[in-house]
Amino acid sequence: MQACKNCNGSKKDKLAGPQFMGNVIARNKEILRMPLLVEAFKADFDGYRDERLPEMYKSAAFNGFEVGWEPKVS
Repeated sequence: MQACKNCNGSKKDKLAGPQFMGNVIARNKEILRMPLLVEAFKADFDGYRDERLPEMYKSAAFNGFEVGWEPKVS
């Protein structure tokens, strides 16, 4: 599931909380099932594997990205 424009703008370069990892994996699987989307995002998915996401998340956090962003519930 993609973030709405307001949420994505408030998130900026912060990492969403780790509890959202499942949502990202589900969204990526959906993209990979749709040929037109796969073509549009081909470079972004080069070498993609679900199991690498936690490793990449930890690396980004280690390198100074703020962790734990959550959308504001109104």
